[in-house]
Amino acid sequence: MLNWREVPFFRLLLPLMAGIFLSIWLGKNPVSSVAVAAAVAGLGLLLAYLHSRKISQNQAFAQRWWFGVALSLALVLSGYGLGYFCNKTHEKNFFIPKSTSESTSQSVIGVVSSEPIQREKLRLELSLLQVQDESDSLVPASGKIICYVETSELSKQVSYGDILALNARIQSVEPPKNPDAFDYKTYLYFQNIHYQCFIKNSQWTKLAADRGNWIIAAAYQFRQKLIKILAKHLKSDNEKSVGSALILGYKDEIPQEVLTAYINTGSMHVLSVSGLHVGVVAMMLDFFLNKITTRRRWWRVTKPTILVIFVWAFSILTGASAAVLRAAVMFTFLIVGRSLKREVNIYNILAISAFCLLCYNPFLLVDVGFQLSYMALLGIVYFQPKIYRIWLIDNKLGDHLWSLTATGIAAQLTTLPISVYFFHQFPTYFWLSGFIVVPGAVLILWTGIALFVLDFVPFLGEIVGYALYWSIWLTNALLFLIQKLPASLVTGLFINIYAVTLLFVTLIASAAAINTKRFQWILVGLGSLVPVCVFMAFRTVQNQNTSKVIIYNVSKNTLIDCITDKKCDSWKGINLSEKSKNFAAQNCRWGNGISENKVIEHSFSDSLIENSKLLYSKNILVFCDKKIICHNIPIKLENNQKFPTDYVLISNNSFQGAAQLQQDFEPKCIVFDASNAFYKVKKWKLECEKIGISTYDLAEKGALTIEVK
Repeated sequence: MLNWREVPFFRLLLPLMAGIFLSIWLGKNPVSSVAVAAAVAGLGLLLAYLHSRKISQNQAFAQRWWFGVALSLALVLSGYGLGYFCNKTHEKNFFIPKSTSESTSQSVIGVVSSEPIQREKLRLELSLLQVQDESDSLVPASGKIICYVETSELSKQVSYGDILALNARIQSVEPPKNPDAFDYKTYLYFQNIHYQCFIKNSQWTKLAADRGNWIIAAAYQFRQKLIKILAKHLKSDNEKSVGSALILGYKDEIPQEVLTAYINTGSMHVLSVSGLHVGVVAMMLDFFLNKITTRRRWWRVTKPTILVIFVWAFSILTGASAAVLRAAVMFTFLIVGRSLKREVNIYNILAISAFCLLCYNPFLLVDVGFQLSYMALLGIVYFQPKIYRIWLIDNKLGDHLWSLTATGIAAQLTTLPISVYFFHQFPTYFWLSGFIVVPGAVLILWTGIALFVLDFVPFLGEIVGYALYWSIWLTNALLFLIQKLPASLVTGLFINIYAVTLLFVTLIASAAAINTKRFQWILVGLGSLVPVCVFMAFRTVQNQNTSKVIIYNVSKNTLIDCITDKKCDSWKGINLSEKSKNFAAQNCRWGNGISENKVIEHSFSDSLIENSKLLYSKNILVFCDKKIICHNIPIKLENNQKFPTDYVLISNNSFQGAAQLQQDFEPKCIVFDASNAFYKVKKWKLECEKIGISTYDLAEKGALTIEVK
């Protein structure tokens, strides 16, 4: 039975979270911030005044809840203030580009504030120091921008702490331009990044080096040395990338097929250094420190100090993600509490760690990693013992396997609403992969640390490296095998934020029913599930009766979906990669109830495609009541015939002139996709406007959805 008196920080955490959520919800408006602060402060003063008029000395104990109300209001106000001031757009010198014109560039100077990520282009996070103002002078500035730098030997030498000067067109991060696509703009917003730029090698220069935080710089340099040790012993890309991610939190080089296998089997958490890794490292060090049997007083202070320093050093070394920070704070309190010989309540430790982290960065509240980390641990702490007691196994191996299974079920139970909401899928064999990745991760972590220690020993280092390689290889191979099992992944699961809330109400009601043994809580849980089921049924019926054409915004390419009766006919341009296609269309297809086996892909060069609602021939698409000309090459009708159509889709710079298109097709709208040069599209739109043809620019406005009958 959970005693609320043993978890005081949980009661402090809730109003703090409410205040932070309020600040995020109301956004950047200073007027609303002043209004909220005044309202909360005024309510607190009013309650205090009314209370002082009615209370007597004999009633003081009975009226002690007034203090709780006042403290909660203060925490709501504090949370709101934390959220408001964490948003750097309120700072006086916050950077705003002087122009949004395509031809206008601006000089800025900044320091590289995170480890550069090398992919197709070098991705840098730049904390600004100075910017060029309207009078072309350099003035102090604050804020961050994302820079995508052309790859070269020079750009590969950029590292954390370098000061760069660049001159480029700085633009706002764009919102998602395809239906149900990942909202990168919002993701960066909560990292206080609002602008980005794409620069060539001629547009930047390095002014200085080693100007970042020396602790973080040392951690990055040390991690690179450890990665080189792993690369020396792990020859293949799959094993090297997984080893670097699992042991050191370095995930930039993981091949897509390996990443997909870990995601589809519910094992992605082991590649993101988390509480499991921090716990293993802490227990490993504690094991060796316990071998020192001295009872001197100084050792009682020295041992927990070493443990805390080591936990935080490992957290910084591996990137200090939300899950790692949660584990580091929790283990810090656990170590200190144990050293003081105090009994520790795990729920209170969870609440304290969340409280501290939200005071440090209130935007962590909307971080998916933060949410999943805490919900998983809450599930393991509360539900795992109850699930485990359902089946008591005498055999030690069977008991251990069942314990792992119960842990996986408990974690999935409490993270399910969040994972479905953000990722729209569910790995059905998560319990099976848990048998592999949990012991595998512990073994790989132990072996990896042993390799770092013994690498300089010629023969012994080779043996440990060989053992590490085969440990990672076997883990990968088994996960690839699980991924190939039938129905290993349920995809296309779409719920809204209200359904997420109701699912959590169901979980809370279930926990209350277990705790209190009252049937009323079961009714509350079942009642919360009813609207969720109604929502999912309504969405299924809606998808069944929907017919639409979606022309996606895909960089330098073309992609069209014709969706009807939960089936999809798709046309894609030449050289469109699977990754780009899925990024643009996957979530939208899932949202419309389209599974992968219901997508039929076509080429624009196909001669004839026909079914009950669709006809495609020679770049002419007729879908239900809509006619679309796929103008990816110049089309000339014979004998000056006309073919009245609804839309003409211009691709690959194949525009023949507005007058010619008007004469041949009499289009209601001309659509320009992202395979056209943007400066040409700008000119073409003006030409269409002169003769009264409406236009739609996918690169500017995003995907075009055409509802059909």
